[in-house]
Amino acid sequence: ICLHKDISKISFTGSTAVGLKVAANSLPTLKRLHLELGGNDAAIVLDDIDNIQETAQGLAKAAFANSGQVCHALKRLYVHESIFDEMCMALAKECEKYKVGHSLEEGVTHGPLTTKEQLEYVRELVNEAVEEGGAKIICGGKLPPITGMIQEGGYYYEPTILAIIQEGIHRIVDEEQFGPVLPVLSFKDPIDAINLANASPMGLTSSVWTRDEDLGYELASRLDCGTAYVNQMSSSHGTTSSVNWPSQGYKMTGMGCNRGLMGLLEFTQPQTVNRRKI
Repeated sequence: ICLHKDISKISFTGSTAVGLKVAANSLPTLKRLHLELGGNDAAIVLDDIDNIQETAQGLAKAAFANSGQVCHALKRLYVHESIFDEMCMALAKECEKYKVGHSLEEGVTHGPLTTKEQLEYVRELVNEAVEEGGAKIICGGKLPPITGMIQEGGYYYEPTILAIIQEGIHRIVDEEQFGPVLPVLSFKDPIDAINLANASPMGLTSSVWTRDEDLGYELASRLDCGTAYVNQMSSSHGTTSSVNWPSQGYKMTGMGCNRGLMGLLEFTQPQTVNRRKI
């Protein structure tokens, strides 16, 4: 496809590693590309939120929808230090409502990961964060018990809240885990949180949670991402992206745009016809 002379554009959704290969292989034919690649979506929670448990409910939905296997899922959470512990416990309380298992089993809310390799990757990131990075497992962090329709060897993992206490490099924060794990970090100043959110080489979506909507808008506009939310996120409150909104990523999340007029124009080829009147 990348080298075929009759294909003028490629639209690809997948990992950054594969997207780079698509781009490199398309170079000899100068293909036009739309690449929606990895995302490491962040949320920032200020200390003025009205209801911590209600906020935790929205954040948990954003993080664990489809067991975290969503491009726009919340993958790292920055919480003001004054409410850090309370937020961690509120998130754990939300996870207690979830049931992991076979999708055909009654009451199940979260299914398995897609592959054994992905499950092992998630387990590796969590174990490394705890054993080497001093992280604390608030809830989850293990395979669910083999009950009901859960078969031994299935790719299930419990929704996990991971408190990142020590400063430093943590792969669970820096890499897109694409699984049911949410690392939670604290901050003092909102500007520091913005800088931490923007430190990622990826930029798909991010959000700010605050009682002050004007401040939320101001901070959200500073986030290096294609879509910024205030007091919501994809999947948090039944939030969906309108077909009229352009959707795109910053930095290593990809190039090009889909949805909306801008997305439609991506699939057209401009031409100027200049005619002399005779």
